[in-house]
Amino acid sequence: MRPPPSGTSVSLVRGGPEHLLGVGVVTQHADEFRGSMRTGRWTTTPDGSPCAGSLGVVVDDVLGSCVLMSRPAGSWSVSTEITVELVADVPGDGAVLTVAGRVVGRDSSGGLARGEVRDGEGRSVAVATQRQRFVPGDPSAVAAAVPVPAAADDPDRDALAAIGGRLHRHGEDGELVLPGSTDLANPAGNLHGGISLLASELVAGAVLGDPSFVTSSVHIVYLRPLSVSAETTFGSELVHRGRTLGMVRVVGRNAAGRVCTMATVTRHAPRG
Repeated sequence: MRPPPSGTSVSLVRGGPEHLLGVGVVTQHADEFRGSMRTGRWTTTPDGSPCAGSLGVVVDDVLGSCVLMSRPAGSWSVSTEITVELVADVPGDGAVLTVAGRVVGRDSSGGLARGEVRDGEGRSVAVATQRQRFVPGDPSAVAAAVPVPAAADDPDRDALAAIGGRLHRHGEDGELVLPGSTDLANPAGNLHGGISLLASELVAGAVLGDPSFVTSSVHIVYLRPLSVSAETTFGSELVHRGRTLGMVRVVGRNAAGRVCTMATVTRHAPRG
């Protein structure tokens, strides 16, 4: 396949999740895919701390495109795993972050992509990998312009408010409930994988409780699609909380109670 002209836009819908989290279009430059995210209050938690999970949508869009655009005819690709490793805090001051990714390996069943998130000065904020699997069908054939969610007009919304989530604590455990809303959908009409990652990281941070700790990594596995026609619950279990390290397991369930995502979120004492 001949490389496309530099800066060719990838034919994916910029939907509700992208509008809510300041994510721009994905472009292809030979074998590299690039995207951007404008930071703001929506890249912070309700208490104003940096929200690592807010990178979920832009990472999913860029790395997912890496594999998606090499898919066989008549097929689509779905995320099976995403890992984000933080190098620095995600800013919330209006700075624009950029993501660049490439395919690491691909076969007839899917592929793996790797990328890096950088700030405006070129400094690394996070590194990420994403595994995709090819499935029959191509929802891009029916993709259309998506209305901008009303919440996207509010510059003071934090990450939890942006996705309409409700947090509840139950002793050392907790849950985050997402409403059924097409504002949170991907082009295939399911809950966007980056939103699941964001919700998992938010509830994990709330359960650990110490705002001085920062998320160092998020690893999420997608077991089955989540519908946006009903509520989704992300239940958390505290695995470990020490003086310098904490770990939380988060399970995403659909309205029927079936397990759809499983995430592990690790948080460390503040970076030096």
